[in-house]
Formats: sequence, structure tokens, C-alpha cells
Amino acid sequence: PPPTPVALTQINRIRAALAEDLARGGLAVGTQGSFIVVEINNALTFEPGKAEVKPEFQSVAADIATALDAEPGPIRIIGHTDNAKPRKSSTFKSNFDLSVARAKAVAAMMAPGVKD
Repeated sequence: PPPTPVALTQINRIRAALAEDLARGGLAVGTQGSFIVVEINNALTFEPGKAEVKPEFQSVAADIATALDAEPGPIRIIGHTDNAKPRKSSTFKSNFDLSVARAKAVAAMMAPGVKD
């Protein structure tokens, strides 16, 4: 008998839409509890201690936005940092502040590709 076709689940559709980006590295699609998570390596997006998104991330952000926009459900963007405290000269008083700024920067970059 022929093999049973694999069900095209939401996570499989997202992985398929991001296949080229996943193959290049720095990006992973998985789950945390009942959520699908697209994890982006900070080296791909930010310089250490900075919240400005690297210009080369633009095409990856557009691909992620397109892949997620095609799926139902909310999109939540969460920023992260390393465990090094921001320098005293930094505009960020804490890693939490830097994380929030990074999440907002990625959201702004992805916004044009998300319809709702």
C-alpha cells in the first residue's frame, strides 16, 4: 500500500514557508507548550547591547511575517539578551529594557508583512 500522507500541520506549514531561512541557520521553529515558536539567533539580528536590527535581517523578517500571517492566531514577539549587564553609557538601564526595545524593533520590521 502507498505510504500515508503526512498531515500538513500548522508547524509544518511554517517550517515549509521558512525552509530556505532554516537551511541557512540562525533560525529554528519548534514548540513551547501549546505555542509554536520561531526562535531567531541574536547574532542574526543585533549587535551586542544594541536594539537596532541589522539591515541584513530585513529579508528574514519579511519571510517570517509572511509565514506567520498565513496562519491563524496571534503573534507574540519576545526579545532576549545575554546575561551581560548593559554598560553605564548604555541607553538601556537593564537587560529587560534592552529586551523590550529589541522586541519592538523586530515587530516594527515585521509589521509591513502582517495584515491583521
